[in-house]
Amino acid sequence: HLWDGLVKDLMSGRIDMITIHLSTNSVRKEVLEYSTSIMDSSIAAVVKGESGTRNSFFFLSALSLGVWLSVLAASLIITLLIWLFSKASPFDKSWAKIHARNRCPCENCTARREEELEETTKCEGCIDSCPKCSCLTEGISSVEEAGDISFYESIWLTGTGLVAKTSKVLPYCMPARFLLFSWWFFMLFIISVYTANLTAFLTLNNVDTPISNIQDLLHQDEYEWGIMGSSHPETLLLTHADPIYSWLVEKGQRIEDLESGLEKVRNGGFVFIDEAPVFAHHLKTDCDVSYILDGFQPFEYAFGLPKESPYTSVIDKQILMYREEGFMDKLWDKWSPANEICSSKMGHVTTLYVKQLSGMFYILAIAVAISVFLALLEVVYASVLDMRTNQDLTFFRSLRERLLLTKDNIFNDGKHMHGRNYDKCVDLKV
Repeated sequence: HLWDGLVKDLMSGRIDMITIHLSTNSVRKEVLEYSTSIMDSSIAAVVKGESGTRNSFFFLSALSLGVWLSVLAASLIITLLIWLFSKASPFDKSWAKIHARNRCPCENCTARREEELEETTKCEGCIDSCPKCSCLTEGISSVEEAGDISFYESIWLTGTGLVAKTSKVLPYCMPARFLLFSWWFFMLFIISVYTANLTAFLTLNNVDTPISNIQDLLHQDEYEWGIMGSSHPETLLLTHADPIYSWLVEKGQRIEDLESGLEKVRNGGFVFIDEAPVFAHHLKTDCDVSYILDGFQPFEYAFGLPKESPYTSVIDKQILMYREEGFMDKLWDKWSPANEICSSKMGHVTTLYVKQLSGMFYILAIAVAISVFLALLEVVYASVLDMRTNQDLTFFRSLRERLLLTKDNIFNDGKHMHGRNYDKCVDLKV
């Protein structure tokens, strides 16, 4: 090797010691003595961060595709269940008209009302306790008054939850209301998480690169990379036992000096490889430049002395004492290039995936199960009321009638009569 600079001056006797950040390697060890290590270091790679807003659909990046599809699937399921509950619940207003028409003969309703009221009202069905029947169709003559929720309205009702809004049409029965409340709570959390993560995408300098290791750097075409020629990092990589490090040097660009490499990084699209403390010092105000490969190929910094220098033992002893007392670490913390200007701007933003939000989906699934249980409980309770009102009915017979009417209301909108005409009105609560 033809030495120049401080190493040449040390070898010629012009200076007694090199006290700059002199990195240790076996080649220099042949011509000088190293003191005890003053600092541990490593090789790093830096690149300019690219804002996520460069993508036209950056606003979708806050959540992964899996999360978006899961929310869409959940909204469809909730829509279907709310519509089914509104159709099937015996305690929902939308079912009262069909249920009374099929389970309570109109002539009985009219006859009983004639006995209690002075004027006679003809009606299609009735719903009330037998001692005091009232005409149902007069009370709820329109779909809106009955609170009927069509499938289209159920879609609108669920869709408004996606934007934290409510609809004028709301379900009446307990299962649908409980499920709708759970859906609103679920969407409140999703919207909050999405807003927070999107804000981070817009305000933080995010390094949006697919590079996490040397293999990624070698097998990509988006970024070029380089290293200073005849430098200590180049020597370490070329002499490494793993050939992937030498490939990194051979396939990369040879940079003439440090400033040229830093300029390429600031222009974007370039990965520069050098010593980590060098980057920490020269890029302390470049808030949009971040490390992508940090801490590989470690080495040490030490002072350089001539061979057989009489000062070696004295300096080694003093450095050891300083390191034991933590003096070196205090110096680094004091003069460290960590800059407060970049502290509020730098951060790592990640897209949220289903696994990270799985807890909310579990809660929504539990809410669905509870609402289904409430729907079944309503049918059973209504069947018990029918059995108590009509002594001729058994529980299972009443339950069967209820289920048949539910099926008729869902699939045929109550146009076919599955129930039987009773000799007296049945108490059907809504």
